[in-house]
Amino acid sequence: MKTLLSGIFLLLACPIFSQSYEAGVWAGGINSFNDINTNSSVFDVRPSGGIVAKYNFDSRIGAGINVSYGRAFTTDEKRAETNFQQLRNEAARTTTFSASAKGEFNFFDFNATDAFLDPQIYTPYLTAGIGYTNIKPELFLRSQGWTDVSSLQTEDEKDFSASQINIPLGGGVKYQLSDDFVLSGEWVTNVLFTDYYEDISTVYNTLSLDENIGLIDQVNRQRGDRFKNDSYNLFGLQLTYVIPIYRCPGE
Repeated sequence: MKTLLSGIFLLLACPIFSQSYEAGVWAGGINSFNDINTNSSVFDVRPSGGIVAKYNFDSRIGAGINVSYGRAFTTDEKRAETNFQQLRNEAARTTTFSASAKGEFNFFDFNATDAFLDPQIYTPYLTAGIGYTNIKPELFLRSQGWTDVSSLQTEDEKDFSASQINIPLGGGVKYQLSDDFVLSGEWVTNVLFTDYYEDISTVYNTLSLDENIGLIDQVNRQRGDRFKNDSYNLFGLQLTYVIPIYRCPGE
C-alpha cells in the first residue's frame, strides 16, 4: 500500500512529459517518376519496406530516421502517351536503398505515450528532411535479360552516380492503437538531383549495345528529357513501439 501511495505521489509531483521514442517497421510500395513513367502511374508499384526510429519532442514536433529498400519498375510497353515511347520500348528497374532524417509536424496534439493524458488518438502530419539514396538501374535486353547500365553504356553516363542526395517530402496520418503502439500511413516523394534513376536522360551514343525490338537506338537520337530530374515515391504503413520518457520538470 505504501509503495502504491508513493507511486501516486510521484506521478502527481512529476508530470509525465510527452517526449517519447518510437521504433518499428514499415511495409508498402515504391514507384518512380522518370523519363518512362512521366505521370508517376500507380500501375508500376512494387513492394518496399524498411525500419523507422523516431523521437517526439512534444505533442506536435518530432524527428526520425527511415531506412528503406525496394526495386522500382517501369516500362514503355504499357504506355500509350506517345508513339515515341512505343518505339523506344525500354523496360527499366532500379534497386533503391534509402536512408533519411526527417522532421514531423502534427496538425493535432498527439501524445503517443498515453491516451489518458491526451484523448486525441489520431492526427494528420507533414514530414520533410534530407536523405541518402543508392541506386542500381538495370535495363532489360532480349539476349542478356536484366543488365547493369554501367556495363551497357547506352548513353554517355558521365553524370551518373550510384550515390545521390534526396529531399523527402510527404505526409500521412498516425493513429494510437494503444499506449504501446502507433500505426501510421505515410506517403513520401523523394526528389533526386539526377536524371539517371532509370538510365534514360539524353541521347544514344556510339557505344550503344541496346537491342530491344523496335528500339530507335540511332546515334544522337533523343532518348529522354535531360531537363527533368527523377524522383521516387515510398508509401505504406508504419507500426512503431512507443518508449515513453518519464522525468520531472527541470531534469
